[in-house]
Amino acid sequence: MKHVFVTVLALLLAMSAAAESNPTDAFTGRWRDAENPGAEMKILPEYQEEEGAEELALYPIDFTWNPTGDRPVVWTMTARYNGKKQRLEYADGTKIEDGRIAFSGTKGYLKLNGEGKLVWMDSRESASLKLAFAREYAPAPTAEEFADGYFRVVAGLERGSAGAALKAAKTIAQVLQFAEARELWNADGEAMQRNLEAGWEMLTPDEQARFDAAFDSGVSDPADEAFEDYGALRKVFKDAGVGDEMARLTSSPEVRLSWEFLSSATLNMGNLDDGVYEDALG
Repeated sequence: MKHVFVTVLALLLAMSAAAESNPTDAFTGRWRDAENPGAEMKILPEYQEEEGAEELALYPIDFTWNPTGDRPVVWTMTARYNGKKQRLEYADGTKIEDGRIAFSGTKGYLKLNGEGKLVWMDSRESASLKLAFAREYAPAPTAEEFADGYFRVVAGLERGSAGAALKAAKTIAQVLQFAEARELWNADGEAMQRNLEAGWEMLTPDEQARFDAAFDSGVSDPADEAFEDYGALRKVFKDAGVGDEMARLTSSPEVRLSWEFLSSATLNMGNLDDGVYEDALG
């Protein structure tokens, strides 16, 4: 199944500014109710291909709440966006208490109110009326973190060296771990782009040139391929000692979205030449 994501800069800036051009983007992220400790909701976009139609966005939603302090309640639902009513709607709400399904099949919706908070209405759960979630962004990596944990990691790849494919496989795993650990899918877009570009400026000209040479065909292209069809590249990642880790990373929606954000934000800098790191994974 092919996943399609919009250009990251537009998406991240839309998240930061209420996403007027594409209102569905405003729902993506982590949300928390300040007046109800432990009430946290996570909304991720997912794309499903349907024959004869454009890809329609689904929103898998996970909601955890601990109203009594000792009995966490978990809700799951999958929503679609109703453009006319400007809200996410679902018909598969499932409530789980003590590890057991309390009830399922509820209907409801999530909508942004006039204050930009996410309000929830469920057909069966009266507690939904008590909650109003505010967007909670992950802190953007610092310029130093981008320079040392991302740019210099990629720049460390050497073209034509012995074991180049294995080194590239390990580097891809490191980059995805970097994106995952910092929750780039949920980062503040303006701060992320600003710090990314500042991190780039911290590199020496030689480091920038080596990153340029390695990024596209050494990291970006094979990483994209791994998300599309990990099985086709499983052997090289296994031989590099990161097979299980890459299987985990490429199966995570959060990691995939974080990678898309990082990759596209990198290209949006406009500093990169075409990469010439040939045959990264053989």
